[in-house]
Amino acid sequence: MYLAMYLSELVLLDGEEYLQHFPSKLASASLVLARHTLFKTEPWTKKLEETAGYSLKQLSPVVQKQQKTFKSSPFREQQAVQKKYASDKYHRVALLKPRVLVLDEEE
Repeated sequence: MYLAMYLSELVLLDGEEYLQHFPSKLASASLVLARHTLFKTEPWTKKLEETAGYSLKQLSPVVQKQQKTFKSSPFREQQAVQKKYASDKYHRVALLKPRVLVLDEEE
């Protein structure tokens, strides 16, 4: 949960790049990336797909953008979000290293 929240807040720092996406799609993509980063066997389950209304294929472009945002987060000038999520309160999720998630957009 905290990692998905962190990823969602990082998106706010790059607002312009994400304006064309619905907030529900951004939140869903954050969940996909968080679950993948935490080594969950399925980053997007059928139950999540049914609940959110998005397939992994539909989320793929947003997940790819979020991966770039996540990867570049330690090098950003603005570090308030990173500092917040590096605290014990949020289980230090900002210190996690991004894992690459390759999604086949053709499926």
